[in-house]
Amino acid sequence: MITRFTLIIAALFCSLSMYSQRSFGQYSVEAGYGIGISGKPGLSDMSHFNVGGRYMFNEDWGVKAIYAHDEFLNDDDEGVEHHRVTASAVYNLGRAIDLPGRTNGYFNVLGHGGLGLSYFKSNSPLINRPQQRDFDWMGDVVLGITPQFWISESIAIHADASYIVHLSQHFNYSGEFREPVGPKAFVGGQFNASIGLTVYFGRNRNDNDWR
Repeated sequence: MITRFTLIIAALFCSLSMYSQRSFGQYSVEAGYGIGISGKPGLSDMSHFNVGGRYMFNEDWGVKAIYAHDEFLNDDDEGVEHHRVTASAVYNLGRAIDLPGRTNGYFNVLGHGGLGLSYFKSNSPLINRPQQRDFDWMGDVVLGITPQFWISESIAIHADASYIVHLSQHFNYSGEFREPVGPKAFVGGQFNASIGLTVYFGRNRNDNDWR
């Protein structure tokens, strides 16, 4: 399963990289680590990490692809392992209020929103029956905000806060089906907060974010 997600992300990275070599846009890769906070029953864990790539067409708009991973476990170490791939549009909110100019080029903030695909893997003994599956595929809607701090033309520190809405979720975060007699779909959600690094590539480096 992880291999499948890795291949998807690698293909997206290659596509963005090839496009950036033929254009005057800005290409970057990023990675972050932080916390995941689930919906009911409200589990949280410092197990979240994400990696991704972003391409800015101009100083206002861009796109990015992200792979993210979380684990939500209760006191008995029962719960779900979560994998997510998301494609999002990115808007440079800081440009709209001249935030880099007001902070001497040190602070900026991006907004992002998009669609994705998530995979839950449950380790709950309550679902280990022949007629029930231990995995769940879900469509996602993701909204988030990404503050940035300038380090150099090639590197920035970023934080990210994102809320993920899971469409057609079947497992609770504790790993069992919400309906004991069989799976029944519902709308779920979780919150992720992380801090990490952005590394810029290409001929324009970080110009679209900061200049």
